[in-house]
Amino acid sequence: MRKIIIFLIVFSILFVGCSEPAQQQTVKKSEGKNLMVENKSTSTTKYAEQLKSCVNSQNKTQCYTFVAAKSKDIGICDLLDTSGRFDCYILVAMESNDVGICNILSDKFYCYASMAWKSKNPNICDNLDEKSKNRCHELYDGFLKEEKERNKLSEPKISESGEADFLIYENHGIKIKYPSNWEIEELSFGSQRGAKFWSHQQTISDTFSENLLVVVNPLQQSMTLKEFTDQNIEQIKRVIPNVNILSSTDATLDNNQAHKLVLTYSINQQNLKSLQIWTLKDNKSYVLTYVAEVGEYDTFLETAQEMINSFNIV
Repeated sequence: MRKIIIFLIVFSILFVGCSEPAQQQTVKKSEGKNLMVENKSTSTTKYAEQLKSCVNSQNKTQCYTFVAAKSKDIGICDLLDTSGRFDCYILVAMESNDVGICNILSDKFYCYASMAWKSKNPNICDNLDEKSKNRCHELYDGFLKEEKERNKLSEPKISESGEADFLIYENHGIKIKYPSNWEIEELSFGSQRGAKFWSHQQTISDTFSENLLVVVNPLQQSMTLKEFTDQNIEQIKRVIPNVNILSSTDATLDNNQAHKLVLTYSINQQNLKSLQIWTLKDNKSYVLTYVAEVGEYDTFLETAQEMINSFNIV
């Protein structure tokens, strides 16, 4: 089944709503390609800065698609090659709730199926001819099946006792529980050691894996928790210019005095929310960071909090 770059979770949260009808397009086919679109009128002025940043982006297709969806302007999709443009048109159609954009595409049944899946309304497929309608319904059913399977993977497994199934990670002088169906990766950055735990994708369009990062770092000089906190917050503000600190409070971590931040920020056109908590012990810092897309933060917060609560310095 062809995968399209939709990023639905982020966009459905940020950009839900209807926009003005899409501008009339001229469509023609090119050798072996799905479609070519000529459109000289685009609303690039309002989003000029974002489009400018796309030029140096590591993933230009993702960047242009993000801006196109945000502006609900299929003209921006024309900046992409044919393959990227196809996916971009589908996403703009979904975010604009405008099935008319689907009719521009030669393989319109795929666009119809995507819109049906987003709205959970298979009747959208019935607007196509008989052959395309059947293919649309097949894709819609496939999308639902994959979504269900991925949702199962993203949740902690339940043991026979009815409790969530967690495993124990122990290394680098720390111990922490993590869901048995999450992935794990050892981390090493210079003197820093730790581990990253992350969830599986929730849907076929999910582009960000919610994760919890644990980092242990020897301090270069003795300092108080307040000094470390002030230094860390200053660094966060310096490294992430668009950061918004929602809360900054005293806390405890493994029965040690700690500090906790909750913040939002954007990186590579993704809107993220993070909980970071740290403590100091035996001249080392212990920093735990939970990161999720803004719309999925609460979904995984209970799991992340259970992991944080299980954290021990051994």
